[in-house]
Amino acid sequence: GYRNLEMWVHADSIARDGKTMFYVRFGQNAANYYEYRDTLVYILDDIENWRANAIIVDFNQLTALKDLSGVGNAEGPDYVFDSVYKTGVFGKPSLSNILYREIGIVRIGESTDPEVTGEVLFDDLRLEEVRKDPGIAASGRLTAQMADFVGGTVGLEVMSYSFRSLNQGRSGSVQAGSDRINYSANGNV
Repeated sequence: GYRNLEMWVHADSIARDGKTMFYVRFGQNAANYYEYRDTLVYILDDIENWRANAIIVDFNQLTALKDLSGVGNAEGPDYVFDSVYKTGVFGKPSLSNILYREIGIVRIGESTDPEVTGEVLFDDLRLEEVRKDPGIAASGRLTAQMADFVGGTVGLEVMSYSFRSLNQGRSGSVQAGSDRINYSANGNV
């Protein structure tokens, strides 16, 4: 997998008044998607303009936002937006099933604002920072017996979130960001 989705964005004078936003949505469909949105910035220097409007979406942050907010659950909200990371989640999207992509521009001014025309360029949509997380799993069991009188067994199994067995696909790993620990104990007299 990858850690980030990145894209270059450039705005001309359409963004001069600070009332033009752009968004990028991706997910299963128009009812289940992740979103990045921000206000366009106009800077005369072309290189600085591309940099100021660039998109960087952290997949770990998106997953955490979805999990912590309860979005899409029966008792949770339909949509949640994080203004710090400029990302949102609508419905129940999954990063392992991206079939829908949408890029758009929205004016956030008043209806009495003068009409604007201009150009916004979107370029080089890419996935960055390949994940090289090692998948680790371990298990152990200790059995003790004292003659025929008393005995017991204690077991421990630890599995990191990125561990997959050879016959599992990528979707078979433990959910991102959470390790799994199982323990058991039993005894007899």
